[in-house]
Amino acid sequence: MEQTALVVEVPAAEAAVAHWRRRHDRAARAGVPAHVTVCFPFLPPHEVDDATEDALAALVTATPAFSLALTRVDGFGDAVLWLAPEPDEPLRALTRAVCATFGLLPYGGAHGGVEDAVPHLTVAEDPPDPAAVRADVAPRLPLTQHVDRLTLLQGSFVPDGWRVRRRFPLGRPTADPR
Repeated sequence: MEQTALVVEVPAAEAAVAHWRRRHDRAARAGVPAHVTVCFPFLPPHEVDDATEDALAALVTATPAFSLALTRVDGFGDAVLWLAPEPDEPLRALTRAVCATFGLLPYGGAHGGVEDAVPHLTVAEDPPDPAAVRADVAPRLPLTQHVDRLTLLQGSFVPDGWRVRRRFPLGRPTADPR
């Protein structure tokens, strides 16, 4: 069954985490690039029409572009190891805005509400040696990424099952008031 997802792609992380993601992240094996999830699942593919894409475009254009740094390896215990983006507030704001606009909960509410969603870039799910993952990835940090778009993906968790449906450019960065 196909689904959709809204993500912030983080190509700056690929070299540091691709090896681990290919081995221990089903999303990577399904063709999803290194990313921070904004909303998954998004709407069923048949519900993503021109009006939906127009609403997304308006929401995203109103969101200023920003930069982030992946600064540390963290985890949900050792079950999921991930990179922590800083600052994470722009990602949280995107998640809040998308979920409020479309009446959704991140991860379908499986991990709580919108305020419980933790922005992260998954490196490995259930790795047999979490310490090895941490030891390999941590020295490669920090990684920086300018975020200037939100990506709508569509697909399923089969090998190379996900593809980009559309990319939405973020607005211009806000000026520093100083």
